[in-house]
Amino acid sequence: WLGGVQMNEGTLANLVQKQRMTGMNTLECTVYAYHGRWLDNNLWFGDVQDAQLEEIRLAKQAGLRVAIILRLQLDHAFPENDFLWHGMVAPETEYTLNRWFGEYGRFVKQWAYVAEQEGVDLLVLGSEMNALFASRVVKK
Repeated sequence: WLGGVQMNEGTLANLVQKQRMTGMNTLECTVYAYHGRWLDNNLWFGDVQDAQLEEIRLAKQAGLRVAIILRLQLDHAFPENDFLWHGMVAPETEYTLNRWFGEYGRFVKQWAYVAEQEGVDLLVLGSEMNALFASRVVKK
C-alpha cells in the first residue's frame, strides 16, 4: 500500500517507522521540476539532494518499496500563471515544446539514474501533465 498523505515526522527514521506502523509498504518520494510561464519552455530543476537519497535508503533498509514520482510545480510568481494548475503547462510552439521536452528528458534521466542506483521499485513520469499529453496532434 502506498501512502499518499504527507507525513511530517521529526526525522526520516520516524517517517519510515510510522509508515510501517500504519501498514504501508511503499514510500512515495515526490520530486519537483519547476516551470515558469505556463506557455513557455522554461523548466528547471536542481541536483539530487542528500536528504532525498537518505529518504530512499532508509525506506529500503526498513523493507519498504520506494516509488519516485516526478512532478511539475508551476511558478505562480508569473502573473500569467494566476489561477492555473500545473497540468495546464503547454508550450505554445513546436520550438518551445521541443526545448521543454529536452529539459524534461534531462530531469527524467537524472532520476532514472538514481532509481537504478538505489533499487527504486517504481519511477513515475508525466504525472498530471494533462495538457502536454492530451492535446497534441501528431503530424506524420
